[in-house]
Amino acid sequence: MKKIKDKAPWIVIILIIGIMAIPFFTRNNDNTLVEGQTPSEIPLDEQTAPDDEDITTTSKGRGVPKDAIGIIEIDNLDIRYPIYEGATEAQLSKGIGHLPETAGLLEKGNCVLCGHNGSSRGLFFTTLSHIRKGAQVKITTKDKRSRIYCVKSTRVVAPHDPSVRKKNENEILTLFTCAYHGTRRFVATCVPQIDETPAPSLPGGTATAFPNDTSNSASAAQSA
Repeated sequence: MKKIKDKAPWIVIILIIGIMAIPFFTRNNDNTLVEGQTPSEIPLDEQTAPDDEDITTTSKGRGVPKDAIGIIEIDNLDIRYPIYEGATEAQLSKGIGHLPETAGLLEKGNCVLCGHNGSSRGLFFTTLSHIRKGAQVKITTKDKRSRIYCVKSTRVVAPHDPSVRKKNENEILTLFTCAYHGTRRFVATCVPQIDETPAPSLPGGTATAFPNDTSNSASAAQSA
């Protein structure tokens, strides 16, 4: 009995140290890449971001942060976040990541963006799976150029599906996030919106002639 009493303080100390160490090991486990995956293939809904600052949706009145390359806006999903170059935890913990090996923002080719699905730092792409065909996605670059894209299609693919990063001769925007607890990826493919606004008419019903519209120019000349 005496031996047990002598060891009791040490047992208590060991238990306390063990309890204090649990958060440390848990955090390390959350931020470990899945074996065989590249940084841009991290299971986005299985990571825990650092707690040193709170990242929320970029306010409507603010421009592009200094270290960001642009901003993505999807109004009907209440998404507005800065876009950062890269897709590691350093970028994904504070916004949306751009895969460096894909086309740049507003450039010809396949521009791929990814974001967390579920994070203590913000919604990010948590609601992306709710997006529907025809929805608008606005991208604004650091030099204040902007373009509106329309969702052409959505699909669910395997984590390593090469079609997500597949090169394209046309300008497309690909958005993806995790689905089914990281076992799948939800993907939305977007194309630039085509302005279908009809040409304004002059008094009398004659359509306004534009520089590249030779048929309207001839018609306007005859009317004159």
